[in-house]
Amino acid sequence: MKLLLSETSGTLRELQDTLEAAGDKLQANLLRIQDATMTHDDLHFVDRLVFDLQSKLDRIISWGQQSIDLWIGYDRHVHKFIRTAIDMDKNRVFAQRLRQSVQTYLTIRGR
Repeated sequence: MKLLLSETSGTLRELQDTLEAAGDKLQANLLRIQDATMTHDDLHFVDRLVFDLQSKLDRIISWGQQSIDLWIGYDRHVHKFIRTAIDMDKNRVFAQRLRQSVQTYLTIRGR
């Protein structure tokens, strides 16, 4: 189970890094467009479009960060739950079921 949570966390971190890198590149290009059109009154509509795109990009990046933050909270909660359940599992029934679930997951994943 811990491996599954760890892999998911790693994938989400990689996704966040990719999102940030793409966001930074888009932001830089939007600023270049804005600079190029700033002195042209006839291209005012482009400036407005760039502003709208920057706002949408900010929301996407914010959503990505919120998703990562929520996952971190969920990950901590699941780890705490598993530790508590195992500590309370005097007959080790839960621990055995958890071990079997992880082994099944790894077997299916390995196919």
